[in-house]
Amino acid sequence: MDLDNIQEPASSPIRDMSDSSNFFFDLSPAKTISPRPARLQPRHRRHSISSATSHKSGGSARHVTRMSSCDEDITAVRRAAFIEGRKNRLAARAVEREEVLARARTGIEGASSKLAELQKSIAAANVAREKMLATVTSACGDQVAKAKAKAAEMREKRLEEVRMMKLALEERLANAAKRREEMRKTKRTSRPSVGSVEEKSPERKVLRREVSEVERRDAARVIQRTWRRSEKRRAAQAFFGLGVDVSAVHELPFEELVYRFQDQKVLKATIRALKATGLVGDEEPPMKQMEACRIFLSSYMILGHPEEILSGQGEREQELVRTTNILLRAFENSVRSPASSVDLLAAWPSYLVAFRSWKAHDSAILVEGMAAQYAELSQIWETVKDSEASVADEYKRSIRNNQLMLLQKIRKLAGEDTRKVVGKAIAEAKKRRKELKKAVEALPKPSPSRTRPESAGSARNSGSARQEFTVPATSIVANYGVNLSNRQLMHELLLDPNFKLEPPEKSPLEKAVETQVKRAFFDSVREGLRNGEEEDWIPGLAKDVRSRLLRLVVPDSPTAQMISGALDLTVIEQQCRTRTFDYQRFCEQVVHMMRRLCAPFRDEMVQGCLVPAAAEDRVEGFVECAKAILEVLDVLLLDHANFHLTIAAPMLLPEAVAYERKRFDEDVKAGRASLESTKKWLQAHAQEATQTAESRDPEGVQHPKSKPTLSPVFAAAMVDVVVPDSTGTLPDLPETFHLDVDRIVEYRQTAHKITVVATLILHSKNLARAGSPQQDWSQLKERLWVILKDGQTTAEHLTSEVQHYIGSASTSSSAADNLVSRVLDGSDTVFKLLRRRLRAYMEAWLTAGLARGDEPGSRSRPSQQLAAAASGMEELAGELKRLGEKVRKLGEVNRDCYGGLYDGILRDRPLSALNVSFLFKRPQFQSRRPCCQITIRSIPRVTLDSDSPW
Repeated sequence: MDLDNIQEPASSPIRDMSDSSNFFFDLSPAKTISPRPARLQPRHRRHSISSATSHKSGGSARHVTRMSSCDEDITAVRRAAFIEGRKNRLAARAVEREEVLARARTGIEGASSKLAELQKSIAAANVAREKMLATVTSACGDQVAKAKAKAAEMREKRLEEVRMMKLALEERLANAAKRREEMRKTKRTSRPSVGSVEEKSPERKVLRREVSEVERRDAARVIQRTWRRSEKRRAAQAFFGLGVDVSAVHELPFEELVYRFQDQKVLKATIRALKATGLVGDEEPPMKQMEACRIFLSSYMILGHPEEILSGQGEREQELVRTTNILLRAFENSVRSPASSVDLLAAWPSYLVAFRSWKAHDSAILVEGMAAQYAELSQIWETVKDSEASVADEYKRSIRNNQLMLLQKIRKLAGEDTRKVVGKAIAEAKKRRKELKKAVEALPKPSPSRTRPESAGSARNSGSARQEFTVPATSIVANYGVNLSNRQLMHELLLDPNFKLEPPEKSPLEKAVETQVKRAFFDSVREGLRNGEEEDWIPGLAKDVRSRLLRLVVPDSPTAQMISGALDLTVIEQQCRTRTFDYQRFCEQVVHMMRRLCAPFRDEMVQGCLVPAAAEDRVEGFVECAKAILEVLDVLLLDHANFHLTIAAPMLLPEAVAYERKRFDEDVKAGRASLESTKKWLQAHAQEATQTAESRDPEGVQHPKSKPTLSPVFAAAMVDVVVPDSTGTLPDLPETFHLDVDRIVEYRQTAHKITVVATLILHSKNLARAGSPQQDWSQLKERLWVILKDGQTTAEHLTSEVQHYIGSASTSSSAADNLVSRVLDGSDTVFKLLRRRLRAYMEAWLTAGLARGDEPGSRSRPSQQLAAAASGMEELAGELKRLGEKVRKLGEVNRDCYGGLYDGILRDRPLSALNVSFLFKRPQFQSRRPCCQITIRSIPRVTLDSDSPW
């Protein structure tokens, strides 16, 4: 059905609105037909009275006719509306289709443009790639072309030399054959007379002229060859006339040989000889000629002094020595005889290749070593930069100068790669330091139990609990031959953060025994070497030296590999079996490696090891040199241990307290240590403090401020350890001081000397004549102090010194002897008084809090107490202060480590047994280090109240 050709009726009640999709129906004809809507007529008729009759009337027939006509009109209107709506929907669908097609075309065009841009970028990338490849290819091509051109030039040069030699030989043979043929054809005649010669001379002149014209080229070649030989001979005479040959360089010392090769005469003569032999061309620039000259002279140094030049006996070194031998043999044969230079021209390139390969490898090792030194200097600066300003400035200046010097040397060898090499060395040094830090972090960390109130608060604020780690079984410095455990090392660092390892002090008996043992050992070595028993002694000495050298370097580093290769025990044993072991070379090689590993200020000591090796007796010189090397190696090991200890100290200190406390706890748990002496020591002083407090409170008020606290109890107990009332024995010391036995013995001896000297000075003042001039008693103090430091001092020495100072007429000898005897045995009254004052002085140091800045002489109450306690010992004020600082430091460390243990000891015992009620207050002095605590497993945990000081 064609919807487009449908036409509406002219009288259609539908009105089309072209601007919208709505249709309007005109209902006016219906109104003219019926006064009311037709749909209402039946309804009204049903409800009317006369509906039945009116339904059957003729009016109803007319009504039906009108209704049917209206229905047809409505149907037509509906049909037209339906058709119009369908047309509109089809039109909308066509518009939508066009939009979809337009969007599709737009998307295809956008994708095409993107694809075109992508293809363009890919093409540009390909062009850039091709350009880069072309650049790389051209650069590599240039290098390859240069190498090929150089090789071709050398090849052509050698071929030309060979060709010229062949031509010369052929010419000589041809001339010889020609002369032989002429002589064979010429008839033998008698010698003509003088007159005939004069008559025939014009003809002979003409014959000579003709010969010179024919053989001019041959004559020129002969003259040139003769001149070259003469020039070569003169160059050889000038070169060897300076004393430069293989036999002479072996006899000259290394330093003198270096000085001689720097002489301009030697350099010029060498360049002339190289030109004469064809190794250097006249057309080459002077720099190239000088470089070739120095490389050639290096061959004599390598062959004459290989131990100073070569760092080992590897494949490169052996190849270099072999090519050097061939080169020098060919050179001497070439310049001393008119023979051909083919062997020399063939040996020179091989030597250059071997020399440059060895130099590159040796330069890499030197650069690596200097870069490592640069990194170590940086680490040293990181360690000392927080020191005092003057010290830090001095270190900074010195480190900066050394680093600049190292950078200059590295730049000469590495060139543009200097920054890269130094950066790599610093990164490796930081990596090793991190590994060391990880190893240190294996130390135990404190747990949150048994912490002080302030420590607990800080732990709550941080919100993180520390872990427990396993401690390394070996000592941190055990690798350097130091017999010091980790626990002792941590304890020494707590007492002195700048602690340095020192050689142990030995008694005269120990020194004598050690001297005898060393003498017997080296006497046996000397006797064995004289009897030809090298295989029994030398490998052992070499193994000991090598093991000590390897302790000074990083394992598996190039330096360690160099040491292992230079001191190969298998090679040394073979040399001993074949009787080819060189004593002098071994000593010089070891000293050379020691100089590379030691600090600059040790160079003179290391170089001194070679002095005995120059002795006429070869065996005696070797034994003395080996003895000196072993002694110096012990010193270098100690230096190296101190260096690593300085680096590790900042990481060890925060963990030292917890580590020492945990180790003591393990000893107690394992039964290796008990707490009997510690309990007796601490509880005795607590009982004494309680009795003193009760005696001061006769009315029994027991005011909290009058109750004793732990701080004075610990101070009194500490003083009793350092300055006992009577001569104490070491077994009576508490177990918590077992690491400080030697230190406490030293403190007791110092306290005893202070008391003795002060007592003798007071008695000397009383014995001096009243009218004598004012004397400087500090001089007497110094002399008495020096005498008491000597272990062989007797009472007679002190008596004579006192009498000499105050005058022999002031007192009798017997009275002075009696006085000194009473002072030394402790029965003198003044001695007892000063000893009590010394104890009071030490107790004031421990309780006054001088660590916060009070100094003797100020007006603070603690300083006044110190001044009162030191009355009568004014001449010994410096010794008193030094001893007080040491005792205070020992007390702080001991209290930091074992304060919780002391608290537990006093609380575990019933307070009624002690007849004391402690009010535990915060101590008057605090440690300046953070208090690190650990979980105590062997001692029952005690719940502390808020007033606990620990």
